Amino acid sequence: MATPSKLCWEEMPDVMTVPEVACMLRVSTDHLYDLAAQAKIPCLRVGRVLRFSKPQLLQWMQREMSRESSPDSL
Repeated sequence: MATPSKLCWEEMPDVMTVPEVACMLRVSTDHLYDLAAQAKIPCLRVGRVLRFSKPQLLQWMQREMSRESSPDSL
C-alpha cells in the first residue's frame, strides 16, 4: 500500500488510523490526538487505539467548512 500522502480520500479505507488521518488532514498526530481527546473530531476508541470512520470524517469536514464560511463566523 502506498503511503497516505500519496493517496486521495477515495483510495483510503473506510476505517482509518491516526497516521492516515493526520496525513490526509495535514496535521500532526499529536494535534489529532488532542482533537480526539477534546471530542472535536469523530473517532472510535478500540482498546488503546483510535480509529476514524471515513464517511464520518468527510461529514465532519463538510460541517466544519460550512461553519467557517457562514456569515456568523466572521
